[in-house]
Amino acid sequence: RMIEGIINVLRTQQIYLTTYIQTESDSVAEDIIAFAMDKRAEGIILATRIPGEKLSALQAHFPCVQCFEHTINADCPYVSTDFRKAIAKMMNHLFSLGRSQIAFVSLIDECGYTAAQRRDAYLQNMREQGLQVAPDWVVQLTPPVSFDHAMAAGMRLLTGSARPDAVICTSDVFASAIIRAAQTLGIQVPEDVV
Repeated sequence: RMIEGIINVLRTQQIYLTTYIQTESDSVAEDIIAFAMDKRAEGIILATRIPGEKLSALQAHFPCVQCFEHTINADCPYVSTDFRKAIAKMMNHLFSLGRSQIAFVSLIDECGYTAAQRRDAYLQNMREQGLQVAPDWVVQLTPPVSFDHAMAAGMRLLTGSARPDAVICTSDVFASAIIRAAQTLGIQVPEDVV
């Protein structure tokens, strides 16, 4: 949907979208610059995590805009979600279901990305409800997003001495892994864990 929306807006300006898909790489900025120069691009729309120094290198060559995941405190425009509001909305739904032992699974926040905003919103909402957070209920995984790492974390989370009755995940991959871990352990989703 994001790409469709971008294409529709660009068409009105008679601008064409060329997509470049890059896997994790140390040379991501250099690869994107080379690709964009080859295609005579007029700008770059980023839908991936780019560390601040690499983002600056891109901006030295092309105007850039970040979509969804963005580098905090970078001098680069972005279009994104209000992560604090989104977490609060999820947690209010869980509270309305009577859930109070809520865990949180996210990437660790390196390089000033948005994971810290989500974690802080989770912690704030738990405090506002007067709820305790077990230290091992805040799970922060090392990038990149990995089903296997999230599955292992889910197994630890769901076999601990105090098991959460809900888990907020900041990635569909993480959510799928937590569900798989619950199924492996015979824990019913959503009856036992949401």
